[in-house]
Amino acid sequence: MPRANKALSERLQSVISDRRVPGAGVVLFGLDRETRIGVAGLRRSGKADRVKAGDFWHLGSVGKSMTATMMLRLHERGVLDLCETVMSGLAGTEAGRLVDARHFSSVTIADLLSHRSGIRANPTYAVFSRYVLFGEARQRINRAAIRQSLTRGIGPASEYQYSNSGYGIAGLIAAHRTGRTWQELIQEHVAEPADLPSLGFGRPEWHGENPWGHRRTYTGRGFTEFKITKRGLDLELMQPAGDVFLSLADLATYGNTHLELLSGEPHALLEPASAARMFDPVGDVMDPIRGGRYALGWHVEDAAPDFGGQRLIWHNGSDLFSFAMIGLLPESRMGFALVTNALQKRWREDQSLVWKPVAEFAALD
Repeated sequence: MPRANKALSERLQSVISDRRVPGAGVVLFGLDRETRIGVAGLRRSGKADRVKAGDFWHLGSVGKSMTATMMLRLHERGVLDLCETVMSGLAGTEAGRLVDARHFSSVTIADLLSHRSGIRANPTYAVFSRYVLFGEARQRINRAAIRQSLTRGIGPASEYQYSNSGYGIAGLIAAHRTGRTWQELIQEHVAEPADLPSLGFGRPEWHGENPWGHRRTYTGRGFTEFKITKRGLDLELMQPAGDVFLSLADLATYGNTHLELLSGEPHALLEPASAARMFDPVGDVMDPIRGGRYALGWHVEDAAPDFGGQRLIWHNGSDLFSFAMIGLLPESRMGFALVTNALQKRWREDQSLVWKPVAEFAALD
């Protein structure tokens, strides 16, 4: 069982108290340093059960890099080609009969992974609510969500438009080509070669004593525990966008694995050419203030202002009931992650609100 660092935990406690978040964890890691974990707060708001260093945390879209890693490994093995079209990847499937050839004739698997496919970000609220609120069968709603994603694009292909559904379509292609589920492929191509024994799927609290998800109170001045039984992420289309959880120790292992890949040296997880492709940004700058662009499963900032102008590789994620953020600094050969069991929406909209306390944590190292 990992032990929590006292200084990190105390600083984290002040951060979550200031932001009224029930519980959180932070981990600092690197290729030349010891992993350090800090935890603070409660697994469930209003209960006495405190967060532990070995708890599991939902990662949300941080898991997109796992799906991208898996797709790159299938590309290396000749199972699929990232340059082939979505129409080719889905040929012979029920989903393939739905593809709008006018929009998707030139959209590739790589476009899906770099958010340049023109696919809508998510199924509509009306589709989600038929499953979550009104109890329609999950498989039926999943088919409706796939149809909605493929029958027409909502933006020009090749232009950046963040899409969870796009990652879902990539997962469907991988499942079709291999005859295995996305979960099985992530276990085989990510969890096992990267040595992540805690990796699992769904909400962490469904798998033992772990932090619960929380929602805003009706007053808006804090969070209350929320017993989650159904979510949009239950749909097969949505899971490859990031329905995974990890312990903080394994999240550090995952981060260190990607720091090793960034070094360009041969690695058992990905060949150097595949690793370079994963971290190579596609297209123009998306954020004129921070200079960020998107690669395959990772945001890339060439000169992050929060970290002395260093190159920053990062991703955040949320299932609306929790939040996660991971960052890698290749020049310093180190990284960090922050996880909480509630979502402060401003954190998702303004990354600097997260990087500021994280930079302070790193200074304690």
